[in-house]
Amino acid sequence: MRAQDSDSLRHLSIVALSGTVDRLYMMAVMVAGAAADGMRVDVLLDSWSIVALQRYRGGGAVPVSSDYGSMGQVWFDQAQDTIRGVLELSRVPSWVELVEWARGTGLVRVRASHDMLTLLGLDLQALEPIVDGTTDIERFVEEATDGQLLSV
Repeated sequence: MRAQDSDSLRHLSIVALSGTVDRLYMMAVMVAGAAADGMRVDVLLDSWSIVALQRYRGGGAVPVSSDYGSMGQVWFDQAQDTIRGVLELSRVPSWVELVEWARGTGLVRVRASHDMLTLLGLDLQALEPIVDGTTDIERFVEEATDGQLLSV
């Protein structure tokens, strides 16, 4: 394996598009796991993930993906309550707390899409302090060329 290939495995970039807790939690686990393994991690919050973070900051519930709705609306409603209840009872950290922990390693940078913030009429103060700044998708993807790029 060439050195460049080995180095590219040490950088993970994630574009978070979803605003549902199941996908955001999966993203947070990947961020925390990669940081714990010594990888550099860049996260771009875009689209619904920005709305979810703003909702979380305001104390509101973040929904579960409607993908599970195919099992019936009653099950879907119960699943949301069950997932939230299990997380609360077992004192599992929230997706925001996981990302915040990972940022504490010094290896994780979280930015929000400048264009989406403008579209939503928001600024950085509207988001949790886990957001380090803003960028646009073009620059984010350009910076991600030295590693793996995922979309959640």
